[in-house]
Amino acid sequence: MLACNNSFSPQLRHLVAAAIVHTINTIWYCRKQDRFQDNNISMQRAIIRIKASITLSGNSSSATANTSLQDFAILKSLNIKINYIPALKITEVRWFPPTGSMVKINWDGAAKGSLGHSGGGAIFRNSRGDILACFSDYFSVHDALFAELNTPMLAIDFAKRIGWNNIWLECDSSLVVDIFKGNGMAPWRLLNKWLRCCTTIFSMNCCISHIYRERNSNFGIV
Repeated sequence: MLACNNSFSPQLRHLVAAAIVHTINTIWYCRKQDRFQDNNISMQRAIIRIKASITLSGNSSSATANTSLQDFAILKSLNIKINYIPALKITEVRWFPPTGSMVKINWDGAAKGSLGHSGGGAIFRNSRGDILACFSDYFSVHDALFAELNTPMLAIDFAKRIGWNNIWLECDSSLVVDIFKGNGMAPWRLLNKWLRCCTTIFSMNCCISHIYRERNSNFGIV
């Protein structure tokens, strides 16, 4: 077991443990055959028995292997199926500009800790992708949900004052999107402000969508 180092994959570690167990078991089996059955098993037959047992154990393991030549050579030499980690799913993420006179608002909020210094910011863009306005603000000590929800409410108030009544809200927080769609509750610290925001939204043409963080970072707050 001391031969296992940090370069050994979980599947190789399982294999080493199985090899030790099967080697000890085969030695015990050969000694018993020689003493009680008068059957002298040769070294070659003993090694074949060990390898067969290791192969059976190795193919029953669900541990994963590394994509290294070491793993490939050892596992293949024992006829063991290599359990590579499945490839990650790759999803294309795209940012789409608004159409016509619509103004698209991308925003983000964050807090340093479950309760910590928080803030947020937003960017307003037109159908050509031009930046019409942007802002950032500090929210004092709150949690991340407070920052994520307080930011769009500030953006909506700003858009209303400017006269942008046709807006598209987009963020990377699925929880905030659910709150806007009526599938979640606003935190109590923002409840009164949220109710006033809902009144403002009813007087506007407003839609909201979710976008992955990788694209929101390019068009929202970097």
